[in-house]
Amino acid sequence: MILYIALVITAFFLAHVAGPLLDQNRWAGRAPAAAATLWLGVMAGAIAAAAGLLALLIFGSSGPGHGVVEWFHRCVAHPHTGTTLTIALSAASLYAAGRGGRRALTRLRETRSARRRHREMLALVVSARQEFDDVCVLDHPLPVAYCLPDRKRPIVVSSGALDVLEPAELAAVLTHERAHLKGRHHLILALIDALACVTPWAATFRRARITLPILLEQAADDSAADRHGPTAVAGALRRLTILPCPAGALAAAENALEQRLERLERTKPWSRRRGLAWVGAVCSAALPLVIAAGWTATITLTC
Repeated sequence: MILYIALVITAFFLAHVAGPLLDQNRWAGRAPAAAATLWLGVMAGAIAAAAGLLALLIFGSSGPGHGVVEWFHRCVAHPHTGTTLTIALSAASLYAAGRGGRRALTRLRETRSARRRHREMLALVVSARQEFDDVCVLDHPLPVAYCLPDRKRPIVVSSGALDVLEPAELAAVLTHERAHLKGRHHLILALIDALACVTPWAATFRRARITLPILLEQAADDSAADRHGPTAVAGALRRLTILPCPAGALAAAENALEQRLERLERTKPWSRRRGLAWVGAVCSAALPLVIAAGWTATITLTC
């Protein structure tokens, strides 16, 4: 019973309380990569806690799945078969988990399909630049830049952007987009979007879909600023046109532009918080696993 209560409290805190608390922190803008890591750790912990609860309901001492464990260990003759209530809860939990998983996979497939369609359309209108092996040029007067994950030339830059950006600003934009690709930010955002669609009632996942894109943009800004200076990054952001981001892509000037410009001009990274964020992320993800491991140690696997 103690393990049930511990997992319920952990799951509730991580899924409903931790997100709003993280949304109120004031240091995220000074260490966006660390803040994003903490968000991911909290969400991983919430998923682990929910999975642990499901496992307890099914394979706990009164769960219907316990008979499977006993059978596996040649304990078919064990008289315990589980209560009707536990069986009903287990069946309902399995149904909800299966339905949620199906919705998440459907959402991921939709994002992947939209990305593929956009890439197919781009192939008809873009051209390659010999000086950049990962950039394709879109013939359009509006200055735009974004990355669309692909094996060949994943960064899209319009001819308008090439016309208005200074060399240092163009280099900063490309470094920004490469930081997105290196960090697999498109995968993170696609997964968060799918989870938020499955669990709209969970405040942490709902807020993560809004907050994490901004943090990841700021983290990519920092990568570009470290190499080319904040002035070049800010100048590029001012020159680029803000447009809705294509599905499955990441745009250089899409999220919270004024906020990003302000932090580039006055904010310096806060390295002290990075270690604490990593510790918080690891603890958030590991706590449900530790509780589940404690439950596993109490299971009697032989008669």
